[in-house]
Amino acid sequence: MTPPQQMQQGTNPLDSLEPNILPDPIGFWPPAIGWWVLALLIVLVITGTGIAFWRWYKRNAYRREALKKLDAIQQGFEHHQDQLKLVKQYNHLLKAVALSAFPREQVAALNSAAWLKFLDKNLKQSTTFRKGAGKALGQVYSTAVSVDSEKLHNSVKLWVRKHKTPKSKNIRSTAKEGLPHA
Repeated sequence: MTPPQQMQQGTNPLDSLEPNILPDPIGFWPPAIGWWVLALLIVLVITGTGIAFWRWYKRNAYRREALKKLDAIQQGFEHHQDQLKLVKQYNHLLKAVALSAFPREQVAALNSAAWLKFLDKNLKQSTTFRKGAGKALGQVYSTAVSVDSEKLHNSVKLWVRKHKTPKSKNIRSTAKEGLPHA
């Protein structure tokens, strides 16, 4: 058997082949459908989170306003040292907060023991107002009150920050109404 004439001894036949023509590299744009879906999901999650945060922020505007008034009441007490006035102001603030969060029919007529029970009932597993420092709020119509102002301040602050709200209350009306003026 004789080698073909074109082939010479010692040369590699693969050297005579043309180089491979490679396709263009895959471009970044346009992305595949999976990336579009992922981008859409990310936008939806960010938008949903933003809307939920905004609703929460608006729904709790009355709490932020009440906490500012609470601090103002405490600062006023440091000047006048009138415990009865302090108890009346705290009671008025708590009533305003409760009216912002709960239906008027459920809150407006409450006083004394029923009012304290309402405050405790809407603060998870609490007896702060019936048995603790908040008990003084039931004596708002007395002529003299003896109270630990720091403990009462902390109890009122805790209630404003942590009270449970009913699910049926309209968010938009609560945010627009705010707290009644003191």
